[in-house]
Amino acid sequence: MSIGKLVVIKDGSPFSAEQENPTLLNPLVRAVEDGKGSFTMPKVFPTSLPAAKSTNADIAHKLITAATDAVHGVGTDVELISALPMSESFISRNFTDGEIAYCQAAADPRASFAARWSSKEAVFKSLKTQSKGAGASLKDVEVVSTPTGPQVELHGEVKAIADKAGIKSFELSMSHSDDTAVAVVIARS
Repeated sequence: MSIGKLVVIKDGSPFSAEQENPTLLNPLVRAVEDGKGSFTMPKVFPTSLPAAKSTNADIAHKLITAATDAVHGVGTDVELISALPMSESFISRNFTDGEIAYCQAAADPRASFAARWSSKEAVFKSLKTQSKGAGASLKDVEVVSTPTGPQVELHGEVKAIADKAGIKSFELSMSHSDDTAVAVVIARS
């Protein structure tokens, strides 16, 4: 039994010295089989993809477009739990009765309030509207607990701002550790 050539080691690249830059700078260039068991560079380099091919770039573009379609804004906020004021006036001015009841029943009420506060800040940022400053109440932004996760409900002036901007829904993700609360919100129109 004879063993044929398993590996043929080339002593150079399949392209000439003058083809080096155009080859390396064009992601569409591929060596082609020459019919003799070897590969060579094409005489003419492609400048576009054939219409029938779907590339990774096409797929990525479609995925990104689908994910960002109708996104009005994205907001994020991170808060130190220990920095959140826990005074009765702060809580009653910024949280609805439902939020207060939910947070006070939690294992760590301060962390629960901080996560909701961070969510309210992220919602406000996703709206892309002018701030009324640190004294503005965020009671019009309500984080409601549902079986499928927290949801955003707007009331009053904040609802009017969202309606005027054409915002139809919010996606909210919030969490907290022992010392930090974080929230990310996507406002969709």
